[in-house]
Amino acid sequence: MLDRIKKALVEPHKLIQFRKDRLRRVFLYLTFFALLFSTSTVIGTLTFEGLETSVQAVFRDDVNTQALPCALEDGQLVCESPQSQLLYEGNNIVMRLDVDQDTDLSTLRGLRYYGLLQNEGLSLVFMGNELRFFTYETLALERLDFTTFDDQTLDDLFVLVDRVILELRPLWAPVVMIGRLIGALVLFNVFIVINAFILRFRLPMVPFKQMYVMFAYASTTLFIVLIFDTLVTLNIFLFIVLLFFAFRQTSKMALELQKRLLFKDDDAA
Repeated sequence: MLDRIKKALVEPHKLIQFRKDRLRRVFLYLTFFALLFSTSTVIGTLTFEGLETSVQAVFRDDVNTQALPCALEDGQLVCESPQSQLLYEGNNIVMRLDVDQDTDLSTLRGLRYYGLLQNEGLSLVFMGNELRFFTYETLALERLDFTTFDDQTLDDLFVLVDRVILELRPLWAPVVMIGRLIGALVLFNVFIVINAFILRFRLPMVPFKQMYVMFAYASTTLFIVLIFDTLVTLNIFLFIVLLFFAFRQTSKMALELQKRLLFKDDDAA
């Protein structure tokens, strides 16, 4: 693998010598870079502690801030009278306060997630089925007061949301990381296949498999640029320069291939 990376970065015209590599080797090569591309997502997932302020701002403006005679006492949400109040609705998410109410879950249909604040905890419902139930004690929630719905109440609600997300991390984290990996593989392959397909119009005598293999290795510089951009967010000017360099490396390999075929010297590759 290292010799192919070195050739791709320093001598892309010599990648032709690897044109007969097995697809299994090429797939492992792409998977290696896809894993590196997913590093930022893995780190962000494993170090997640709560929603960012910018994300919270999207939700804050749509929260129903009507004051309610309800507050958390000794691990239970207590209200002066039975309450059924919508707190938030949007982005396929609905949060309601249902205290001292017999909620019919079968009415909570549709492709939306429902969070029901009840007497003893939060119930997560999807398509009429309860997915999980979290007690306020499990979430280590100490304060939740709706009697005066102010910024502190909103902060308390986001603390609740953050802790639910953290409790569910064993479920969503693998999905996010695997999805990122698959997405990277698809992105890389789309780029490789398009370039191989275009060049094969000019060089139809080269088997598509060999064209795919060579472009997979020739795209190494592009993979590295994209990986660095996900890790440190490159300056747009620097990103364009590096992107130009990456395409230049790919072009070198294509020109070398065309030159060898033109002089019928492919056997010497």
